Amino acid sequence: MMRIMDTQRRRGSFAVGKRQPAKETLTYDPESGRKFRLSVSFEPDDAMLLIETAKRANLSLSGMVNAVIKNMELAPDTGLPTFMDSPAQFGEAS
Repeated sequence: MMRIMDTQRRRGSFAVGKRQPAKETLTYDPESGRKFRLSVSFEPDDAMLLIETAKRANLSLSGMVNAVIKNMELAPDTGLPTFMDSPAQFGEAS
């Protein structure tokens, strides 16, 4: 396996946090009963926070992400998480 330095990206790959237009979740059918699977990338500090928090909670990483999503508070006026003022608030992650 080829190792890529943190400052480099593979040709054709997207930056972490940038929406990938070709990968819309609109093709997912919750009526199918199948679990939704995706691959995500985290910045190093965020990855460590996820890993350590999941360990403390005795959850898998997937279980931790699911717990966060299930308990996320949404603003009634925007439908966004309460920690976001607008969809572009955080911009593109580096």
